[in-house]
Amino acid sequence: MLAFIVPILALILACLAMRYSKPDSSRLRERREPLMVGVQIICGDCSGDGATPVRTFLDSSGNKCGQCGGTSYTLASVLAVAALQARAARSSARSLVPGAARVLPFETGLAKADLRSARIA
Repeated sequence: MLAFIVPILALILACLAMRYSKPDSSRLRERREPLMVGVQIICGDCSGDGATPVRTFLDSSGNKCGQCGGTSYTLASVLAVAALQARAARSSARSLVPGAARVLPFETGLAKADLRSARIA
């Protein structure tokens, strides 16, 4: 009979210890900072007025700015792709302008010698 009571008591004590050893967020002494998700955004509220906007990150919920809590943002990768496309469009537009490119004559060494002798004679 004693062989059945001791394991049951040990099991009950182990369950109680596991139940009360878990940290409960309501029992924490210090408030935890929200986790940041590794998604870069450009927040409309805190990006600044500079030539290049300040990039921040999404918070742990994934729908607010981690710095100010604003919900008006765009993904930084979308802006980077748009900037690359604009740069490519500007470079192709420059190549189509007639005065922007120069055509340099290609002459070999023999052609220069022939021209000099033709001018002298």
